[in-house]
Amino acid sequence: MGQLRAGPVHLHREDRNPGPQRPQELRAGPGRPPGREGRARRRRGLHRHRLRRAADGRRGPPGLRPEGADQVPDDLRDPDGAWTTVHTGTIAFIVNEDHLDGAPVPTGWEDLLEPEYEGLVGYLDPTQAAVGYSVATAANLALGGTLEDWGPGLDYLDGLKENGASTSAQTATAKVAQGEIPILIDTDFNGYKLQDEGADVSVVIPEEGSLQIPYIVGLVAGAPNEDNGRELLDFYFSEEGQGLFAAGYMRPVIGDLPEDVAERVLPDEDYERAVTIDYIEQGARQQEFIELYQDEVGF
Repeated sequence: MGQLRAGPVHLHREDRNPGPQRPQELRAGPGRPPGREGRARRRRGLHRHRLRRAADGRRGPPGLRPEGADQVPDDLRDPDGAWTTVHTGTIAFIVNEDHLDGAPVPTGWEDLLEPEYEGLVGYLDPTQAAVGYSVATAANLALGGTLEDWGPGLDYLDGLKENGASTSAQTATAKVAQGEIPILIDTDFNGYKLQDEGADVSVVIPEEGSLQIPYIVGLVAGAPNEDNGRELLDFYFSEEGQGLFAAGYMRPVIGDLPEDVAERVLPDEDYERAVTIDYIEQGARQQEFIELYQDEVGF
């Protein structure tokens, strides 16, 4: 089998969703405290060459375009064919309603800062887990930040910390089902899977906005058994391959969710609040964010 790159462009290897296998083969305050102005200048002053270096380092062989991949939206694939998104997830709240101690199901990022949710919220450590970094990105963008300005997101995450939020280095969905983490900020499809397993959880796309997460595939430059790798990529973008992703509540990049799956997820208008971004730039700025998070939030 040819070697494949899979997952968001910024994902650590352990976070990557392997996808189907072919048979037999983010506290928003009134503004940043004055003490953070120096840090803001440092954010703006970080070298732009990180973007170019990170983008170049992630490219596989140019010219590869799996069969069917031309139907993938332009903002979810490399123009030269080096990588292509195979499915997406969306940052959402996964809420165990049985363990909210009487609080209502939250509908937005700001809700989670309220005293009634103290100690009830968790998310993956954004310095170690790619989904955690996506959570931070989603919150930052929804609350007015940009990939060049992490201030709103850092303020928000600091507020979550003050309100007793927890972070985990690894997947924490089981803790939601058990009530140990009543509100987990994670990918939407993990919440739908918990519902299938009988957990009394709700999936919420924050009303202020959220983020789509692309899970990408592409051949590694110089990979052995290239023909096998290309064949697997073609399968991923076939009707059957996309259907396997959809069956796991992962949004296919070609076509729509099957009707039986669409009936069990949030309506399309909720997902209209989830944006796509320049994911290469997001990946390039990950180390910058980690340093700022450790300095200004930390756990």
